[in-house]
Amino acid sequence: MTKEQEQQIVDYYSLTDKYIHSKLHSNAHQSVFTKENDKYQWLVLEQKSQNQVEVRHTDRHGTITARDNYELTRNIPK
Repeated sequence: MTKEQEQQIVDYYSLTDKYIHSKLHSNAHQSVFTKENDKYQWLVLEQKSQNQVEVRHTDRHGTITARDNYELTRNIPK
């Protein structure tokens, strides 16, 4: 997943508050984004294969509220 594809997905979920990349929780297989001043709202982008990404979104209690899958074709996540 390119940084551009990653940013497109993050922008989609950042409707009201902005997500910030967390270097502490990210690794080679997943990128973690958190909301400022909130330790429970996370957005996790996990690379499942070369062309597939799973996104997990949590609410302010840390409960997963959405689990979405995207196919990366060209430069556009679908």
